[in-house]
Amino acid sequence: MAKGIVMKFLKYPSLTNHYKVDERNFELNELMYATEKVDGSNVSITIDMATGEYKFGKRSGFIKDPDEKPFNVLPDLISHEDVDTMREAIDFIYDSKIVEAHIYGELYGDKIQRSNYDVKGKAVVLYDAILIVEDKFLQPDLYDLQAIVNDFMVETVSEPQPLGELLKQTPSEKSLYGGISEGLVYKPFKASLYDSNELEHYRVVKHKTDKYLEVRHVPKKHSQPHELSALAIDVERYVTDNRVMNVSSHGIELDFKNFGELSKAVKADIIKEYVRDEGVSQELVEPVVNKELNKQISTVIRGVINDR
Repeated sequence: MAKGIVMKFLKYPSLTNHYKVDERNFELNELMYATEKVDGSNVSITIDMATGEYKFGKRSGFIKDPDEKPFNVLPDLISHEDVDTMREAIDFIYDSKIVEAHIYGELYGDKIQRSNYDVKGKAVVLYDAILIVEDKFLQPDLYDLQAIVNDFMVETVSEPQPLGELLKQTPSEKSLYGGISEGLVYKPFKASLYDSNELEHYRVVKHKTDKYLEVRHVPKKHSQPHELSALAIDVERYVTDNRVMNVSSHGIELDFKNFGELSKAVKADIIKEYVRDEGVSQELVEPVVNKELNKQISTVIRGVINDR
């Protein structure tokens, strides 16, 4: 792994839940392809295209401690030669116009999340890339992405179809990697170009199986009618085991020593997604999550840690 490089970390954009597509002005006729959503920990490779130097990252930023688990295995799974091959493919496809490449994937396998896949030890799949060209962000088309990441490419589940058709289908609970599938991800078949302020409207959809949904569609019933405000009862749908597991996969080990850090991250994730889903102000939701729902969030986190 290269050290001391001046490169900017680019966090992978938030994806739109399949049940919110209508509210986000997606074009239902746009051709998209489906790949499996692998249950693991988010990882990334940032490549300086001029020098060939690179850094590994997790969801929240570059990996600073080479011994941090589970990410300490990345150099063994993705070699310097592998990264060079990706860089050469990008230079060839885009005629050396790319300044920096951000390639995203999932680290999965033994002791990572609820992984029950047919893999010995740990493995990596790569599923997307954002390439910096001048002041734009380029998401490659399917075939270029396959050429860039080669054998690391995540399993493609379907041929390109209109998004509207993909949304009518129910993701199989059987994973192509063996075990239970987390769901599917739908990405544009053709390349997409974004301005810097447009990545928050990234045109990629996640369609999770019911087992992995992070939001309950029906609010909990409370014995005391006025125990929580109406807004808190609605926001509480976002307080789930799956959300805690997903936030943990960003690089926070499920351990009571990390309780404070995990609680803070889970609350931030709930606020961010509720604001995005419901179109309300962050200022309205923050006190509900941080005060009214603090007990409920703590209870769920404790339960998830105890079940590990």
